Parts: sequence; structure tokens; C-alpha cells
Amino acid sequence: MENKDKIINDLKVLGVEKVLRDEPLYKHTTYKVGGPGQVFVVAKTYFDIGTVIDYALKNNIKYFVLGAGSNVLFNDSAFKGIIVSTRLLNAYEISGNEVYAECGMSIIALSMLTAQEGLSGLEFASGIPGFIGGAIYMNAGAYKKDISSILKEVLVYRDGKMEWLKADTLDLSYRHSIFQEHRDWIIIAARFGLHPSQPEVIKELIQVRKVKRMETQPYDANSAGSVFKNPENHNSWELIDRAGLRGFRVNDAQVSLKHPNFIVNADRASAKDIYALIRKVQKDVEDKFGVHLKVEVELVNFDE
Repeated sequence: MENKDKIINDLKVLGVEKVLRDEPLYKHTTYKVGGPGQVFVVAKTYFDIGTVIDYALKNNIKYFVLGAGSNVLFNDSAFKGIIVSTRLLNAYEISGNEVYAECGMSIIALSMLTAQEGLSGLEFASGIPGFIGGAIYMNAGAYKKDISSILKEVLVYRDGKMEWLKADTLDLSYRHSIFQEHRDWIIIAARFGLHPSQPEVIKELIQVRKVKRMETQPYDANSAGSVFKNPENHNSWELIDRAGLRGFRVNDAQVSLKHPNFIVNADRASAKDIYALIRKVQKDVEDKFGVHLKVEVELVNFDE
């Protein structure tokens, strides 16, 4: 990559205030692994995102927009490019039954805030540890509901400008959105349509699901949530379990004993360990059942 100090200086000249050098990415992911990001930008405004993306594209520099780091696995080696963190873009506004939220807003926090306002529709997201941007990118879901069920439109930065795109133009399906094919389209904010309900009823449903989640998922371990998408007519966790992989380890990377579709960092696992375990699970399940498990977690800075 071009000289790191030059890139940092260039971005500051362009008005981007918070730019770090060789920031450890393990600090910014729920797996607690990952090498340094050679240039790490903490975006404070929409302007910062547009400026960084335009600069990266103009200078042919690799970049990655990072939200909560809850559905991503960074390699142990350095990311030779620019990481753009959206964690400070977390404003929201509730107006009637409509909710506006920026990409860096916690979806768990938003589900609780809307519950307090007597707005239903986000209960399914009350246990998803990510930001709005990542949730839209993956069309995140739980309990047979997903973002597409409430999403109205998304503010996107593409081709040098901001524009609102209607939800029905985003090719939303199971754990998929159009943004996965257009990685240069950056999610900035979104509007959601909810519906009125009694706050007590909403909160009770959220609490019931919280108890179930704590009983069935390794909520207290370092993980990235579900690792594999469910193949058609199958549950990934059942295939992994039937393949005899529950609890299987590669050093300190472990298939969760509580939920086999979670891989946890049991102590000091490296990204290499977790990646090797992902491939081991895929190979064993395919060898035994002829089913290829597709990875839901974003693999960043790996060769393939």
C-alpha cells in the first residue's frame, strides 16, 4: 500500500479528523482477533465516509466499512488499506410509527428504545449484536423475521452522492441484500416502519426471547453469532452436530458446546485458528451429508 503516513495526512487535509495508524482490529470485533488496520478512520459525519470512499477509489486503495464487528473475521495479518468505523454515526429519531436510524446505531438499543415508545416490529432484533448498517447488509433476522419486514428505505452513498433507495429495490432475501454485490454502495442510514402496541407486551416478548437465547446460545463467549447460513431444508447446527463436531477445537477456536452453529474464541484463538475450524466444519459436513455450508460471517483479508 501507498505510504501510510501520506494517506493519513491526505485524509486530514481533506477534513477527516480522526485517523489512526496501525490500529489493532481485535479491539473492534466480537471475536477479539485480527491484525492491525494500517489506516483506521473513525467517521464522525456522512462527509467523512464520502471523503474516505472517494479518496480510496481514486487512489485504488482497498477499504472496508466496519460496524459493530459482530459478524466479521479479520485475518491476523495487517489490513493494507483503510478501515472506516461507523460507531459514532448512531443518531436516531422516532416520528409517529416511523424510525430513522444511522448506520452505527445498535440494533439492540433501537429495539429497546422503540419498545419503550410502544412500537412493535423490532422485537426479533433484540438479541442481534450488530449495528443498523450491518443488519441491512446481511438482512439480519431471527425468529422467522428479518430486516426486510420493517425496512422502508436506505440512505446510500454511491457514485459520489447520497440517495435514498426503496427497500423493494434492494434484493432482500434470506441473509442477503444487493449491497453484497455492490460493496461500493455504502449504507448511511435507514427508515423503518413499525406499528403501535403496548410497551408491556413488547417488553415481555423481548424478555421471553432473551431467556431462550441465554439458554441456547453462548451469549457470554467471544463469537460472531451464527457462522453458517441454513441450507435449504436443513438447519446448520443439526448438520454440524450430526457430524460429531460439537465442542471440536482448533487450538482455542471451538465449535460451541451450547450451539454448534457458533464458533467461539475459548481463550486466545487466532483468526487462523477460527478460519481453519470454519473450513474443517464445511469439509466434514460436506463429506458426510453432501451439503455445502455457506459462511454467514464476513471473512476479511483472507486469500479467497
